[in-house]
Formats: sequence, structure tokens, C-alpha cells
Amino acid sequence: LYPNHLAIARDQTLGQYHHRLGVMAEREGHDARARAAYAEALRLDPRYAGAAINLGILTARGGDLDRAETLLQRGVELDPASPHAYLALGQIRQVRGETAAACSLYARAWSVDETFLTGLESYATCRYLLGDLEQAAELCGRLVSLAGESPLATRCRFILDRLGGRERLDMRLWTSSERAAADLAFAARNLESAAGLYRQAIERDPEDLAARLELVFLAAARGDSAAVAERSAEFLRRGGAAEALAPVGIRRR
Repeated sequence: LYPNHLAIARDQTLGQYHHRLGVMAEREGHDARARAAYAEALRLDPRYAGAAINLGILTARGGDLDRAETLLQRGVELDPASPHAYLALGQIRQVRGETAAACSLYARAWSVDETFLTGLESYATCRYLLGDLEQAAELCGRLVSLAGESPLATRCRFILDRLGGRERLDMRLWTSSERAAADLAFAARNLESAAGLYRQAIERDPEDLAARLELVFLAAARGDSAAVAERSAEFLRRGGAAEALAPVGIRRR
């Protein structure tokens, strides 16, 4: 029961009940049932922030971003301390290509709850996409120190490794958002997506040696020795350092 000074708030109590039903259904993978339960919770208690946020997240997963954004905005108005709502709103903005706005929302998700490492990871990688390498490296370092070997820190470990390696090889640390997005795709093992984005980066800047080197590493990850040899030769022809190819066993003769 949900007591107040005057009586028992029956609708609020029933709203909580339906919200719990939604959570259980979602945990069991029954998204349609969960959406119906969250919607009923909101009908009974329109100020139930958790139901609005959870329904917004499920709605976004279903592809209706406009409706999801409305629900999530309503959720953060009711509960300004919900990191999950800010994270989901940031993801919607990022899908729409509004990277700077997404970064602000990820920063908010982390600031309201500094134990919410998913918010920190999203914020760090978003700064990387914007080319703010100093802050991205700082945030990634913080995440790695907090998350350790957790898969959550995979993309940040990749960023730190690439920034360090490119600096040692005197390569430009930033050329384009395409290359940054390719790095994140490579870190997540989305190899085809990464290859396409590296090629886009090269189209934008044919002298992007880091992107050409990553295409070598991608070919090696796929076990395509012919492509490794071909792309390595192109990397060297463009002036790339032979030592950069050591991980794939190629040396300049």
C-alpha cells in the first residue's frame, strides 16, 4: 500500500503493482507484456517516473524514437536523478547524429550517479567521436581504473592503446569522426562496419596512415593473408613506418 496523510492512494498502489509486473516480464524477455504493464502503471499513476522511463527505453528498442523521447523526457522531469533515462536519451540523440547533444546527456547520466559506469563509458567514447582526445583519454583512463578487465571497458582500452601507439609512431591522432567511429567499431569486433568506416576516412584524407594501418590489422583479424600483404604494401608506399607492421609479422626488406 502507498499511504498518504488522508487515505490509501489506491491508484498509486496499483501503479506500483503493474510496474513490478512489467519489470518481471522484461526480465523474462517478454517485451510486449512489459510495455503493456508499464503503460497500465502510467495510466493508473501518471507521475510514476520508473514506468515512464522503462516504457521509454523499451519503446526506443522497438524503433519509435519520437514516442520514446517523449516518455523519457517525462521520466526525467519526474525523477531528475535517473541515470538510465539520461543514457537512453543520449543514445537517441546519437542515433540521430546529434553527437554533441548525446555527450551532454551521457555526462548527465554519469554525474547523477558516479557508480553508473555505463554512463561514463558512453561519455568517454562520445568525446572521442567529437575529437576531444584529451578528455576522452582522461575519461577512458578513469573507466579502466574502475572497471578493470570488465568487458565494459573494452572500447576505452582500445582507445588508450591506439592513442599511445599512434603517438609513438608519429601518426596524427585525429583526422575525422569516421576514423574515430571505425576505432570504436573495431574495438567492438564489428569488423565489416569498421572496415567501411576506415575506407570512408581514407576517402576523406588519403594520407590517413592510421586508417590504412587499421585496414591491415582488420585483414589480419579475418585471417586474409593476401589482403594483409596488399594493404601493408600500400601503407609502406604511403610512407608508413615498417615497425608499425610488426604485429602482423611484416618487415621491410
